[in-house]
Amino acid sequence: MTNPTQNHSRNILRIGWIIACSVGASCAIALAMIIFSITETERDFVLLRLFVGAVLAGLSLGGLQALVLRRRGVRIARWMTASVLGAVGGSWLLVLIVSGMQLDGFDETSLGVNVLLGGGFGFCFGAVVGALQWVGGGRMLSARHWIAANMAGWMPAMAIIIAGGALTTPAQPFPIIVLAGTIIGGIAGVALGVVTSVALPTR
Repeated sequence: MTNPTQNHSRNILRIGWIIACSVGASCAIALAMIIFSITETERDFVLLRLFVGAVLAGLSLGGLQALVLRRRGVRIARWMTASVLGAVGGSWLLVLIVSGMQLDGFDETSLGVNVLLGGGFGFCFGAVVGALQWVGGGRMLSARHWIAANMAGWMPAMAIIIAGGALTTPAQPFPIIVLAGTIIGGIAGVALGVVTSVALPTR
């Protein structure tokens, strides 16, 4: 028979996790879009802003996630480091994939294509992030379940980020860019949080 107290504790954990993912992703995407809008578009700057965006995502998303998991034995600094490395490594993998596909930009493709591409990219990105977070979590998580959950969770999250981001341009007013990034990140974070919450530790 399931213990009601354990159920309540797990539900609180899942709700906190979803909120952390939503707020963290919202901050990360908003900041990333601000950086993208004010920097140059030459190749070197594209790689630089991608790296900065990945670090911001790892810090904000990983930091809030760690705060939720700290009572489950997760070390905040270790989890944040793993999240940053995962975001940077996953982003670099996406750069290689996009380069191999010879894509010039997501703003030149249809919404449906962007959603499909985002799902595929999220699958790969999630594998890297999930693997490094599993290590950063002190192996309190099931490797198979956590990595699989991140692969599944980042598919809709990345689809939302790429499809939503393609609808914005640097020429738009600054408040619109910030608002768009906040909303896009928040929705993507909810999707990520809901899916990955199924793999959270039960005790």
